[in-house]
Amino acid sequence: MPSPWVIVGALVLVIGSYFYGHHTGVRVTKVEWEAEKAAAAIEAGKVLAAEQAKVAEYEHLLANTQNRVEKVYVDKVRTVKVERAQLVNTARNDGLFIDAACPDHSNAVPSVATSASSDHGGTKARLSGEAAEALIAIAADADEITHQLTACQEILRNERELRRSP
Repeated sequence: MPSPWVIVGALVLVIGSYFYGHHTGVRVTKVEWEAEKAAAAIEAGKVLAAEQAKVAEYEHLLANTQNRVEKVYVDKVRTVKVERAQLVNTARNDGLFIDAACPDHSNAVPSVATSASSDHGGTKARLSGEAAEALIAIAADADEITHQLTACQEILRNERELRRSP
């Protein structure tokens, strides 16, 4: 029969080999797992960088579009302000006249003579300075709002076109 020391030595060798193999296997598995994680992170980084580049390009195109639309809008608003000032000066100096004729609507069928006449007998009324300025201000405000709405529509249209394009 073999010596008890040989049996103990063999058991220690087998148990030591088992724990060494287990420790080495865990370490190798951990290294492989970390390598796979690093490869996945690198791939995700590449995809993220590509998407960020697309977003940056989209933002750049959108900013350029908005700047272009804003320049047109600002130019139109300046034109409205200049026209408003000119009309106010004209109204103050020369007066502002409106067609003051009241057409007769008692006749259900208009006569040929009435429909052919556009000035309804040429009756004109001069507006007071305050009334003329108020009307000019209302018209100018309406023009500014119209230009603002047009600019907003243009921005939305351009944004939708940019989203559709690849």
